[in-house]
Amino acid sequence: MSSDQLLSLIQSTAPLVWNIFESEDENTAVASYIISQIMLLYTDGGRGGINLEPLQEYIEVTNVETVGLSINNPKARVFVGKNCSFQKVSISGSNEAYIFIGRDSFMANCDIACHSKKNVLVFGFNCRIEGLFVHIYGKFGFCVTAPGVTVQSGSNFCIQENSYIIIGSDSMLSTQVFIRTSDSHGIYDLETRGRINHARPVILHPHVWISRAVTINKGAEVGAHTIVGQGSVVQGRLIEHSVYAGAPIEMVRSGVTWDRRCAENIEENHDYLNNHFLSTFKKNSEQRFFSDPYESYTFLASYSLALAGRPSNLLRNTTTGTEGERLLLVQLSALRAAFLERGLVARSRLAKSKPNNPPTKPRLAVLMMQRDEASLLVPWIQYYGNQFGLENLYVWDNGSKESSVLNTLYEYEKLGLNVDYSAQSGVDFRRKGVILGKKIQELELSGNYDFFIPVDCDEFLAMEMSPGHVSVNKDDILDHLGEFANEVAPLGISAAYNNVLWRLNEFVRVYHRKTLFRSGTFKIMDHGYHVGETKCSAEKVQTNLTYLHFHYKSYDLMLSHSLNKLRPYLDVDNAENLKNAAESNRLAAFIVEGEDAYRARFMRQDALLIDDMACRLRQIGVENSKALWAVSAD
Repeated sequence: MSSDQLLSLIQSTAPLVWNIFESEDENTAVASYIISQIMLLYTDGGRGGINLEPLQEYIEVTNVETVGLSINNPKARVFVGKNCSFQKVSISGSNEAYIFIGRDSFMANCDIACHSKKNVLVFGFNCRIEGLFVHIYGKFGFCVTAPGVTVQSGSNFCIQENSYIIIGSDSMLSTQVFIRTSDSHGIYDLETRGRINHARPVILHPHVWISRAVTINKGAEVGAHTIVGQGSVVQGRLIEHSVYAGAPIEMVRSGVTWDRRCAENIEENHDYLNNHFLSTFKKNSEQRFFSDPYESYTFLASYSLALAGRPSNLLRNTTTGTEGERLLLVQLSALRAAFLERGLVARSRLAKSKPNNPPTKPRLAVLMMQRDEASLLVPWIQYYGNQFGLENLYVWDNGSKESSVLNTLYEYEKLGLNVDYSAQSGVDFRRKGVILGKKIQELELSGNYDFFIPVDCDEFLAMEMSPGHVSVNKDDILDHLGEFANEVAPLGISAAYNNVLWRLNEFVRVYHRKTLFRSGTFKIMDHGYHVGETKCSAEKVQTNLTYLHFHYKSYDLMLSHSLNKLRPYLDVDNAENLKNAAESNRLAAFIVEGEDAYRARFMRQDALLIDDMACRLRQIGVENSKALWAVSAD
C-alpha cells in the first residue's frame, strides 16, 4: 500500500476513534481495538500477517492479575492477549488511555506514559519489546506497532500534538533508536507571527531494519524492506528496498531486502525471497493459512512487495493460490458485513480496505520560473493545473513587470497555485537550477510527491507513444512514470515537439535534453534542467516522456520577449553588442536576423501533423489553444 493511501486511511479512521471516545460509549475499547487492527492491516506486509483476534480473547488486566506489569494510571484500560509475559513494565499517566498487547508478545523494562487524554497504544502479536520508553503527550496521539516487531533497549518514542507513530510488521529496531513526531518547542515566523514547526507523524513500513543509535525525526517515512545504518539521522521519505546511512542521510544502495537471522546462520547460497516466501506460502496453504482472510491477503501482498512490485506469476498460476484468493474474497465480504452490522465502521471508509483497489497514480510536483511570459503563463497554468492540480504547481516569478502577468499570478494564487516572489533578479534567473533544486529537497521531506518535474513556461509535458504519436492523456503520463517507481538514477527526456507557427497542430520533432527526478533521489541540476544528478548516479535513464515545446511566438511577441529576457545582461540598444551576442545566443539572433528571416524558419517540409492537438489541449482546459501556434481563435 502506498504512503498516501495509508495516510488517507489513518486520517479517515482516527477521527472515528476520537468521536467514539468523545461519546463516552461503553464499547470504546472494542471499537478502538477493531479500528486499530484495520490500521494494522495496512501497515503489515511482512511474514506473519494480521490475526484479527476477537476482543474476548483479550483479558483486561490490573496490577493484581499480571506479574511484571505495573499499571500506575487508574484511568488506563489495558488488554492483553494469550501467552504474553512481562518483566518490569510500567504504565503511567493520569488520563484515560487504551493499550492493547497482542498474543505471544514479550515486554521487559518498558515505560509507557500517556500524559494526555484518549491515547491509544497497540502492539501486534508476537512482538518483542525491551527497554522501550513511550511517551504520548498530545490528546488523541497514538502508536501502532504491527506484529513481529522487535525493539531493543534504550529506545524512545515521543509522540506529541495529536500525531502518531506507526511501525510495520517484522520491523527490527536496534538499541538507542529515538523516534519523535515533534520538535517539543515552538518556532515562530517573525513576520507572520505564525508557528512553523507543527508535529508530523512517523511511519515505518513493513520489514524495516533500523540500526543502533538512529534518530528518526518528525514527518519521516521509511519504505518497506529498507535498512538504515547506525547513527543516521532520518528525515523525509526513504524509498523501499534501499540502504541509507549518514547525517544528513543519503542513499547508499537500492534494490535490496534483508534477513532477520544472524549472519552466521545463513547458508552461503540462501535465496531469501524464493526460499522463505514460497516455503511459507506452501506450508500455510496446506494448513490454516486461508482461514484468516487478513493473514492471507497480507502474505500475498508481502510476496508481491518483496519482488519490488512485480506480479508473482508463480502465485497467480498455482491452484492453491487461486482457490485461496477466492476464499479470501468470500471471507472478507463476511467480515465486512459483520463490521457494518455493528455500525463501527462507515461503509465508505471500509471500502478503502478492499485488497483489490487499483494502484494509486504517482504524485507529481511541477516547478517553473518565469518572467513576463504574457502569452504562455495562462495556458501553462491551465494545462498543468488541470492535469495535476494547481496545488502541485510551484512557480517563481523572476521580476515580472507586465500587469497581466502579475494579475494572472495573483488570481491563480487565490485558487491554490504556489507562487514565490523572492527570486527577482537576473542573478536569480541564472541560479534557477539551484533555487528549484532547494525546493525539490524541501518537498522531498514532506513525503507528498513521487516525482519532480522542472520545466520552462513553454514546455508542456506529454507522452511519446511512438515518434510522431504524442498523447497528452494524464493517465498515459502517470502510468509511464509509475514504471520508474524504484529508479534511483535521474530520468531523462530526449525529444521535444517544437511548434510550427501559423500551421495549426504541426510540430517538428527535435533533440531536447531535460531531466526529472524521483522523490528521495535528487542531488543537483543545471540552470536549464538539461543535466542532473541523483545521490546515486549522474547517468540518466531515458523515459518516453516528451514536451510539446511552444518555443516560437509571433514575431512581435518574440521580439518583445527576447528584449525583455536579454536586458538584464546585455545592452540591447547597442546594435554591435547584439550582433556579437547573436553568434551564441538564439534570442539575440532572432532580433538581429529580422522578421523575414524569422518567418522563413517555419516554411519547413519536415513538420509533423499531430491530429487535433489544439482540440485535445482545449479539452484539458487550455482555453485559447490555437494561439500557441499564433493562429487566431474561431
